[in-house]
Amino acid sequence: MAFRSKTIGACVALALGLPGLAEEFRIEVRHHSPIKRVARKTIHGELHIDESGVRFRQLTKKKKQKPVEWAWKYQDIQQLTVAPRSLTVLSFADSGWKLGADRIYRFDQPKEGGFDKVYEFLKTRLDQRLVAALAPAELRAEWEIPAKHRIGPAGTEGMLRFGPDWISYATKEGEDARTLRYADIDNISSSGPFQLTITTFERSKANHASYRDLNFQLKAPLDEKRFEKLWQALNQSRHIHVLQNYRMEK
Repeated sequence: MAFRSKTIGACVALALGLPGLAEEFRIEVRHHSPIKRVARKTIHGELHIDESGVRFRQLTKKKKQKPVEWAWKYQDIQQLTVAPRSLTVLSFADSGWKLGADRIYRFDQPKEGGFDKVYEFLKTRLDQRLVAALAPAELRAEWEIPAKHRIGPAGTEGMLRFGPDWISYATKEGEDARTLRYADIDNISSSGPFQLTITTFERSKANHASYRDLNFQLKAPLDEKRFEKLWQALNQSRHIHVLQNYRMEK
């Protein structure tokens, strides 16, 4: 299935010496839909992502069958997760058959890489509701440390990378990679030089109302001075963010 991005707006912008205009993405995906709460069917369709929000429209259907269509403005999305081969929307709509849960829509793409540019587009348009389940290799880290992300009794192995205003965890195992802007982080803590916990604003799978703790077992010691510098940078970023919001409200 193909990944397509309209470039007409960008070409016009280059000709006029203006920033990119009317950028949008159209990606062919598949959505697994529950039928009668037991059987599941695959719906092939197209995701359309632009300044107004996210939309999905079914492409293949039976004759006289109305195509499946969903649309969300960004304000109607609780959380949007972007991975190398998938995009997941956590909506405000009640699930109905899952008591106390909200409806989740996951869209998969067979080939990896189609959502990388989508993340670059969304990260300037969504706040902490954006979850980046990927770690772009082009991000230049100031320092890094090998680690294991503990997930219950198991986990994944990878590399924690630290940039000027972000932290990423790069791993080839599943969709456990993360790129966290400082604005995506609620707190960091450490019980010793070989342990680091990052508390994010990502919704916990067990409880959508709670934050998620990413617990890392470090393969090399985390220098106390580096931890202190990181903690101060996070707090400084938080204060700047609060001040900016205060000025915007005034």
